[in-house]
Amino acid sequence: MLFWEGMTASHAIPELAGFRAGTPLLVTDVAVLDPADGTVTTHQDILIEHGLVTRVAAAITADADVLDGAGSLALPGFWDMRVHTFDEASLPKFLRQGVTGIRHVGGAPIHQQWRNRLRASDWLAPRMVFASPIVDGPRPTRPGSIAVADADEGPAAVHRCLADDAHCPHWTQ
Repeated sequence: MLFWEGMTASHAIPELAGFRAGTPLLVTDVAVLDPADGTVTTHQDILIEHGLVTRVAAAITADADVLDGAGSLALPGFWDMRVHTFDEASLPKFLRQGVTGIRHVGGAPIHQQWRNRLRASDWLAPRMVFASPIVDGPRPTRPGSIAVADADEGPAAVHRCLADDAHCPHWTQ
């Protein structure tokens, strides 16, 4: 599996050692999986500019560093939709496994700091979406949870989640 998205320096992946960070990268002759229909198209090139895939086609010509991808399968970045981590050092590990996006559930203050850092820099971390603090019943068991006594209080809880910049509410049963 080839993976480049989110990398800020070419030394982040041993196979890319020697490639220049910030320089376009052309990965040649790979098989590309299309997750929409499950097809695999062989002998494709992938052009990566500014850390983003800008083109996938056969026989791309570009002023770029070239990485021979023969025998490799290119996959889209995966998402882990239920992550509980408070350890910043764990974030690059997701990237090494091809997980380019994660959804944090539980909405701790450290996650807001991470969101701010992601917006302000090219931090070596997956894209992140953040759930709100837990929206719970009238007597929540976790500190920082949002108490909701009845259905009438639900809309106010959702508005609070959105006002706190959560991407989605984190409900419990």
